[in-house]
Amino acid sequence: MQWLERAYELVDRAIEEGKQILLEKGVLIYLSFGLAKVGLPVLASTILRKMIDMELFPPVNAWSAVLAHMSQTADGSYLAAELILEIGYLFQNNRVDPRKKSNAPLIAMKPNATAFNIALAGCLLFETSRKAEQLLDLMPRIGAKADANLLIIMAHVYERNGRREELKKLQRHIEEAPNLTDVQFRQFYNCLLTCHLKLGDLESASNMVLEMLRKAKEARNSLATAKFMVDAAIIDNKYSPGLASPQSLRSNGELDSFENNKQSCNDVLCYKEFSRDRNFLKLEAESKAILDSLLAKLQVQIDLITTVHGILQPTEMIYVKLVKAFLEAGKTKDLAVFLLKAEREDSPFSNDSSALVHVISSCISLGWLDQAHDLLDEMRLAGVKTGSSVYTSLLKAYCRANRVVDVTSLLRDAKKVGIQLDSSCYEAMIQSKVIQQDTHGALQLFKEMKEARIPKVNQLDSSMLAKPGTKSDEAALMKGLLQEIKEGQRVDYGVHDWNNVIHFFCKKRLMQDAEKALKKMRILGHTPNAQTFHSMVTGYAAVGGKYHEVTELWGEMKSLASAISMKFDQELLDSVLYTFVRGGFFARANEVVTMMEKGNMFVDKYKYRMLFLKYHKTLYKGKAPKIQTESQLKKREAALECGMASQEEQKIPIKVFIDKQHNKVVAVESTKDFVDTLFSFLSLPLATIIRLLTNHHQQQPPPPPLLGCITNLYQSVENLTQNDVWNSVCKHMLLFPRNPCDSLCWKLFFNIDDTEPSPRFLVCEYCTSKFTTFRNLICACGNPVNGQPHDLDWELRMKSNSNNNGHVNVDDSKCGVFVKENGSLFLVFDDLAVVPSSLVTSVQMLHQLGYSDLTQLEQVTRTIGKDEILNLLKYTLTSYEPLTNMVLASDSKKKDKPLNPFASAIRVMRPATSESKMDIKILQSKSQNKIMFAEAKEDFVDFMFSLLTIPLGSIVKQLGGNTSVGCVDNLYKSVETLDSSWCTDSRSVLLNPGVAPQYSCPNQLLNIPEEELPTYYYGKGTYEPEPNPYYSNRKREVTWTGGVISKSNSDIAGVKLLTALDPRSPKRLKESAVGFVRRPALYAVGDDLRVRPLSGDSCISYLKELNVPIDDLEIKVISIGEAEALSLLGASLTSKQALTTGLQDFLDVPRQESNLASKYMRTSRLDDLLKEEPNPEP
Repeated sequence: MQWLERAYELVDRAIEEGKQILLEKGVLIYLSFGLAKVGLPVLASTILRKMIDMELFPPVNAWSAVLAHMSQTADGSYLAAELILEIGYLFQNNRVDPRKKSNAPLIAMKPNATAFNIALAGCLLFETSRKAEQLLDLMPRIGAKADANLLIIMAHVYERNGRREELKKLQRHIEEAPNLTDVQFRQFYNCLLTCHLKLGDLESASNMVLEMLRKAKEARNSLATAKFMVDAAIIDNKYSPGLASPQSLRSNGELDSFENNKQSCNDVLCYKEFSRDRNFLKLEAESKAILDSLLAKLQVQIDLITTVHGILQPTEMIYVKLVKAFLEAGKTKDLAVFLLKAEREDSPFSNDSSALVHVISSCISLGWLDQAHDLLDEMRLAGVKTGSSVYTSLLKAYCRANRVVDVTSLLRDAKKVGIQLDSSCYEAMIQSKVIQQDTHGALQLFKEMKEARIPKVNQLDSSMLAKPGTKSDEAALMKGLLQEIKEGQRVDYGVHDWNNVIHFFCKKRLMQDAEKALKKMRILGHTPNAQTFHSMVTGYAAVGGKYHEVTELWGEMKSLASAISMKFDQELLDSVLYTFVRGGFFARANEVVTMMEKGNMFVDKYKYRMLFLKYHKTLYKGKAPKIQTESQLKKREAALECGMASQEEQKIPIKVFIDKQHNKVVAVESTKDFVDTLFSFLSLPLATIIRLLTNHHQQQPPPPPLLGCITNLYQSVENLTQNDVWNSVCKHMLLFPRNPCDSLCWKLFFNIDDTEPSPRFLVCEYCTSKFTTFRNLICACGNPVNGQPHDLDWELRMKSNSNNNGHVNVDDSKCGVFVKENGSLFLVFDDLAVVPSSLVTSVQMLHQLGYSDLTQLEQVTRTIGKDEILNLLKYTLTSYEPLTNMVLASDSKKKDKPLNPFASAIRVMRPATSESKMDIKILQSKSQNKIMFAEAKEDFVDFMFSLLTIPLGSIVKQLGGNTSVGCVDNLYKSVETLDSSWCTDSRSVLLNPGVAPQYSCPNQLLNIPEEELPTYYYGKGTYEPEPNPYYSNRKREVTWTGGVISKSNSDIAGVKLLTALDPRSPKRLKESAVGFVRRPALYAVGDDLRVRPLSGDSCISYLKELNVPIDDLEIKVISIGEAEALSLLGASLTSKQALTTGLQDFLDVPRQESNLASKYMRTSRLDDLLKEEPNPEP
């Protein structure tokens, strides 16, 4: 895979440099096939698309094999459908003349039935059926002919989309098609039956089931048919063994899947053998083999119909679905008629074991007593006798529900049919009378039971009566029905009907009629779903120019998603995104892209890049307009962002020097872009690092433990409830802390920090004296802070950027963000030591590393993207060879390096300068000499949680560059020792970055600086020069909606000084700031820094979880000051037992009394719990 990616990079570079003539058609086909086979569908499809752009048309036998391997993944199947649509567009409406010899290579590329089958099967397996229907619409336009497999796949597509009329038209072709197997017939009728159920046509579905039962009965009673059955069995065993059985079908599907996976894992075909096969026969055979496996997976999904010797028969699942549909529709009479007819056609039935009896029993179990009584009445009116067990169960259920009138009615019906109830029924009725305090009625029932001489039923007989026929075949029906009703969702059949109507109008481009149908649909109370909106959006896109209508639909979709949790699928969002990019609605397009990325949906960046370049290539290019309003600025910014997002990912080129003998990276030579990104690691808060690496590895193997116990601390914050913090903003501040260097990091070539930047300012519109940068806050005056003033500083910055065509405008053209460019390169060694690239420095460093013979080193050119940067961040924290791990993807081989004895080293390194202390209680195990947990108040918990907001560089500064965390110390030392002539003024910020404004902890024990919040001014408008040149010296007042805000008070009308609101303050006043968690409260802090609130019952349960005898526990009180805090900080980064490692050396130090001690001791629960001395569990 690694070499294939390198080959793709070479091809991409050759195309960008205009050297397409060097690329051969066969080589590109081989590369695309290899990329698809190893699971890189995006790169494989890009090669095919570029071949078509260069008019190197690949034959259909070749690119269909690429499609076959692509269709085995969700993203690849979507790309496969897009490729066929793009290729088929070239052949629509006879655009290509087949009589011209020059068109022969293009004709050879025309999609055939195999290519359509592969793409359609992939769409069905990964539930993109509407994209599959677009492929079906394309087939007649290019003259593609359908084979037997394609007819069955068409049935699956129409069934998924609810196109029953299309299925009926297809039925004639199915019945006339030759050489169809029984499995294919079964698939078609399964689709037709499912479509009847989906549209709520229960009459057609039940008639279809009865017809199958009648024909099966005729076949069993016919001698000729019996002989045919024997012949069919022989044919089935000879040609298609096991296909008639669902179980055997599943085994075949699994076998095909196994063989397919086995084949996919093989090495890529040798190029020598590939080049000999000029007609691509091997690729054609491989594509057909994969197609067979895809079709086998579709066959496994058949669950309503089976075949026995070529005869269609319904399964239990169709009975379950029909019964559920009849009951939900309230058609109990039709259900009874259907089940009675089915019993007569299928086999004779007994009174207590028929399917209808089991349905009645299921209704009683679910509490649907009215439906059960209605079905019982229908059986009685139809002349079907039933046993006493059904009446007994229903009567007892009525008694439990205290439905006296229904009990009387049921007793009357039982007497009519001559059923004698047992003693358990009388006991239930007597108990019901007693509960109703009807003593006379209870005595009368008891007297009636005595006079009738009804014997008592023993426990065994009563259990058999309560569960009639449990050993019969219908017991599975009852079990399946109960599960289907409990787990299944109620279907709104009207939505499917209206979707078909809207789809018809949109397909015919009758959008006015489609809009009327949609309006009528809403009036009737049917909520549109994703299929409804998809039809409307594709219809507007086909008509063209209806972008405002699509925008209105997008607003309705978002409101429905927030109100009823409507699910957006990939097909809908992709169609909306296409319309917005085509029409130039880039802000809306960015919203769709963001939503797709949050849902982990695939975005075809190549397609949208081509679409953007086709229609908006010259938009904002080379222009520096005088932008007057913020709205115009936002449109320009969204267009540039959309254009950059549609492009392929940017990468940084690097030169890698590899030691071939030891298989390790010695050094990397790169520009300032790579070094700037590397140095920016020091500005990331710990919570941001945890979040970035956790999200990066969600679809990959789990990462190794990061930063000791900090991950547990982060998860503890995630588990906090609303009652544990002042408000939701406090929790968000801890999980998504702002980068103190965000104004610098946004200039980086790669800014990996995904934290939402500081939002636009919010001002209280009532008092106009308070502002904040946090959402959902309440002002001190009691009103919400939701006013959005116009940011004059932001407008000035955007005007400055617009003069540079949207690129970052740096003050000095020769400066980077943290290091200067000066046209030179930098050397980054494997331990992250960074030096300028020069001959003298290179010789010195290589000599120190023990390299005297440069022939040992191999130079390789690579390009790295965001994924590689995130991997480098992970290895920087966990490995002593991060570059080797990133480039060569090898496991870390940590060298023997002594760990830092945190407590003693820190105490010797720097004495405590802060006098503030806080007391905590330690529960220590005597036998294990280990701290089990600490009981602390909210001040200590605030301090521990505030560690998540501290940047990595500030932590290294606090620990004196001796953290023992990967190569972080070397990285910090490189920033510190790099010559100032190579660094910008921003270098000093990385050495002690501090925390973002308003993130400081009130009881911070460490000397962590806080970025100051600038002073801001607010006004209702600005003073601007008169537009008339004769009055240029005058200024006029311009009022802005929402007012204006700026760091400068010049040219602001009605200027007023603003005061910042602290989101953690109960009264929202800056001077009364408290911590993140509510107070007063007690917390348990585990040895691994897992924090949980303590309550009366949770304390006992927490002690039980420790599984330590009470007499083995010892309580100690320790005062936490600066020295203890530094030791605890260092231990939390590397140890899994942070409390024991960080505080062990301080336990024997005499405790100094603090102001908090007495108050803390009075509120502690630990002493009270241990005084009880509960017996330890054995």
